[in-house]
Amino acid sequence: MAFPTGSSGPPLHLHPTHGEGFYVLSGVLTVQLGDRIDTVGPGGWAFAPVGTPHTLANLAAADARVLCVFAPGGFERRFERMLAADPEGAGLVGPAEAEAATRVLGPPLGPGAAPRP
Repeated sequence: MAFPTGSSGPPLHLHPTHGEGFYVLSGVLTVQLGDRIDTVGPGGWAFAPVGTPHTLANLAAADARVLCVFAPGGFERRFERMLAADPEGAGLVGPAEAEAATRVLGPPLGPGAAPRP
């Protein structure tokens, strides 16, 4: 996934069916896992276990790229529909159980987010 500079990611959410990992390929991302906020640079890894509230954003001065991993798989269907500009999945496999079970908890990270242990 590409995160242009200054872009927020998804709202704070959790997945009750799978964990989600973020491997930063380039740039720097701000990642929230539970109450903790960290910055993660190239080669860095952050993982949100099942049921952990999380979000991420690019609050840095350069574009970033991240590899997302879902375990177990299934949630990636959401991104297939987004790339096809087909949010309802017409012509593609419909939403997986993992996507339907995701719960939004709050807003995305904003420019004022700072690392906190």
